[in-house]
Amino acid sequence: TKSTFVQQRFMATAPKRLGAILIKDADNLGTAGQYVSVAPGYMRNFLYPSRIAVYATEENLAAYGVEKPDESEMTTTENQTTRLARIFSKSGISVKRHAVDAAGNLHGAVDAKKIVALIKKKWNIDLIEANIALPNNAPIRLLGSYSIPIVLEPPVEGAHTVADVTPIKVQLQVERR
Repeated sequence: TKSTFVQQRFMATAPKRLGAILIKDADNLGTAGQYVSVAPGYMRNFLYPSRIAVYATEENLAAYGVEKPDESEMTTTENQTTRLARIFSKSGISVKRHAVDAAGNLHGAVDAKKIVALIKKKWNIDLIEANIALPNNAPIRLLGSYSIPIVLEPPVEGAHTVADVTPIKVQLQVERR
């Protein structure tokens, strides 16, 4: 039928991703003022009506002072490092654990695997356990606030080693449950 033909034709020409500028922080997308790529339906049905994001038109890009990133720029380690540093500097992560005694010894330790899961849940950023540099290379077993270094791999073409790369720090707060 004609309507089926029109639907198929429209679906074939509809964009797969759409540029958006975040007005407010979005847990699974990014921070305010950031250019993101989203599905058209998500933008049309949720982000724009909720006033979380605006369409990334030339006027909006200029009004919000955002530059549309090149695809080649998004893949470099330096840009990933600055993006992660900006995201992690806005807020930290918090984990609640049972404390065994008044000194703050934990019943269950917080290890690199748990920190990777918390970062994935809060910011939707994929890291591996090797990126997390825990103090003394041991799990955290006491209540308190910690500054956890995250070391990204250096670019392949550089002559740097992992030790030469400046780590990004994420704040971890271990609280009593």
